[in-house]
Amino acid sequence: MTAWADLVSTALLGTRRRRFDPTALPAAVRPLVSDEPETGLLTAAAVLATYRRAGRVPARVDAPPVPVARDERPLVPPAARRRLSRLPVDLLPEWLDAVRAGGAA
Repeated sequence: MTAWADLVSTALLGTRRRRFDPTALPAAVRPLVSDEPETGLLTAAAVLATYRRAGRVPARVDAPPVPVARDERPLVPPAARRRLSRLPVDLLPEWLDAVRAGGAA
């Protein structure tokens, strides 16, 4: 039985009826799990879920990505940046249209 399946079974049956086996967890996860049944179960589930998502090996890339061309547009003028910080959110599309029309980035 996998560690995840063991955790799910224990969660469904309850820690009084069934204890999960922490030795089934990956070695990197074991030190983070508490010895208390309920706390250990919840901690193991949280850590194992994160470990499973973050522990994946990235896909192999045969060639590095091609860099994009440098953006040569001028930056937004300082006065426009100051206005942006005081601008109500509903006017943001209008401000962005004005910046785009002015050719700034």
